[in-house]
Amino acid sequence: MLKKLLKYEIRATARLFLPVFGAILLLAILNNIFFNFNDIPDFAAVLTMMLYVILIIALFVLVYVVMIQRFYKNLLRDEGYLMFTLPVRTWQLIASKLIVSIMWLAICTFVTVLSVFIMAFSLDLLREIPEFLRQLSDFLAHYVGISEVTLFFEFVFLMLIGTIGSVLMIYAAISIGHLVGKHRVLTAFGAYIGLSIVEQIITNLYFSLVGRIYDHTIPYGSYGSYQFGYGAYDFAREFVGAMHMIVIPTLIITVIFSVVYFILTNYILSHRLNLE
Repeated sequence: MLKKLLKYEIRATARLFLPVFGAILLLAILNNIFFNFNDIPDFAAVLTMMLYVILIIALFVLVYVVMIQRFYKNLLRDEGYLMFTLPVRTWQLIASKLIVSIMWLAICTFVTVLSVFIMAFSLDLLREIPEFLRQLSDFLAHYVGISEVTLFFEFVFLMLIGTIGSVLMIYAAISIGHLVGKHRVLTAFGAYIGLSIVEQIITNLYFSLVGRIYDHTIPYGSYGSYQFGYGAYDFAREFVGAMHMIVIPTLIITVIFSVVYFILTNYILSHRLNLE
């Protein structure tokens, strides 16, 4: 049933994003043409670039607006009476909104990067790609090992979990706002600020504890301390080790908050549902 919810959610939101994607890629092509032809009026080049920047900003604003609107209107207003009569669990309704929101954020990021590549593309750049790939291959072979690859995937996973956590915090705040009878939007906004403050306080205490644990278990100078006589390679290894010590605790606390927000939202919608 989750697959059907995902299909429904994608169809309901795709009609909003696809035209914007097309407009951004079209403007990227026009900007590339204007960059490579000197006889194009400066006014036209500046105008298309301004429109491109405005559309990029509008695209990411649109993602969050649609994300909030779909959760709010589809689950907590009139449509909620229908959605909660479906033979699905509450967590599946939340998960469908979450997965599609993350999907559109990822696609928006991809479209943005692709549009930048389109604008920068030229025949000279195309001719330089083989040399760039050769140098990149040499660099990876000499300087990148298992530890660096692991750190890269840790960063990617941290970005994904961090995005999921930020979306779930919005869902939790909206759900808390609907526990009251009046001023629900204002209450949801206040709940979001409150959750942010609580998260920040707990995170600071958590990293203070982690720092003390590291101080007592890891010898001084093991990671991140530059010593005379070290080469760039040795220092890079020290840096990678230090980053592991930062990323892993950050991943743990981010996952914990994400789970808490999901459980809180699921509990409110399952047991304290207060539709408009």
